[in-house]
Amino acid sequence: LQRLGADQALWPGELKLIPDLGPHARDLRLAGHADWRLPTSHELFAVLNHGRSRPALDPAGFTRTAAEYWWSATNRAGDESRVWVANAGGGIGPHPVRETLSAGGAKRIHALCVRGAPPSAGPRLRSDGAGTVTDDATGLVWQREAPAETMTWEEALDYCMRLNLAGHGDWRLPNIKELRSLSDDAKIRPSLDRKFFPEAKVANCWSSTTQSNRPGRAWLVEFETGLVTYADKTEIQFVIAVCGGVATAGP
Repeated sequence: LQRLGADQALWPGELKLIPDLGPHARDLRLAGHADWRLPTSHELFAVLNHGRSRPALDPAGFTRTAAEYWWSATNRAGDESRVWVANAGGGIGPHPVRETLSAGGAKRIHALCVRGAPPSAGPRLRSDGAGTVTDDATGLVWQREAPAETMTWEEALDYCMRLNLAGHGDWRLPNIKELRSLSDDAKIRPSLDRKFFPEAKVANCWSSTTQSNRPGRAWLVEFETGLVTYADKTEIQFVIAVCGGVATAGP
């Protein structure tokens, strides 16, 4: 990957994300700083832009690249041999470390380095006592008990739009950034916190985000681990509604 020019992309919290040419983030010296590191899985996923594909990175901030994968610094809960890796299509999943070329595998996995204090492994939740849960990390308000039945993508959009809960009438299907923010990297099967979501299932949940190059597909989160992938909109998946915040599929 090529380094950015003087107009380097800024993340919220004054985090600067810089493509790294080498595999050792801790040895990077750039822009007068020596405290670069690999991002957490949530930081890495946050910079992906789901309005684009291959790569799902904003060309206003990043030089176009043929890279297919990028490391995070986060191991998968329950399996230290797997690390969260983002891909150029816009997904993220836990990959065996041995898959990379340097470990004898076949995948070229690049690095995007970041600096600044790392965030927590997942959301900061509190119960609102009215059938909702607030994430203080994002300001989003979530439906505590999601419907038991699965739905197509169009049905999921309609369900959330019609939902009236806890005095809120502005419920919606979360976009893929919002939905993945609910996954806790320290938890597995499910990666949702059952203290706050007691009926949480080890299952796929729809997001509202359409795959940019395949309009018949939408992104989803698999809440066994927090993996992000996609499915045809005619398939049936589970749903959880959200309100508040600012909906965006970009960084």
